[in-house]
Amino acid sequence: MAYGAFSDHASRPNKGEVEVVLGEAAPLWTDLKAFVESSLRVRSEWKFYGANYGWALAFKKSGRAVVSLYPGAGSFTAQVILKDDRIALMPERLMIPELRAAIEGADTYAEGRWIFLAVSSTRELEVVKKLIEIRAG
Repeated sequence: MAYGAFSDHASRPNKGEVEVVLGEAAPLWTDLKAFVESSLRVRSEWKFYGANYGWALAFKKSGRAVVSLYPGAGSFTAQVILKDDRIALMPERLMIPELRAAIEGADTYAEGRWIFLAVSSTRELEVVKKLIEIRAG
């Protein structure tokens, strides 16, 4: 099963399809997208990451992945890759149980841990924004 709702390689999602799938989470998606584009001055690009991941809106800076967003039904999943020394920079107040579980369950690769966090609330959005700031820093 893919992380997002769009897993057909032949059919890249469009803005309308994404908004419909996201439902009430669409404003969170829009907020995060605007945050990344304005604070990091990067643009997004749709990428298909295979059947296990599906389509994601990927943000890169200087050729380095910052965050990938997988739209899902009523929420979306943010993928941020961080090394352990960067994870340690996360403020304790933002270490929500979902983030702890995501970190503990993350596979570790040469570039760091692949942290996947579902976003369906402003609290989770705040956590993801901080992860992105840490990643970009």
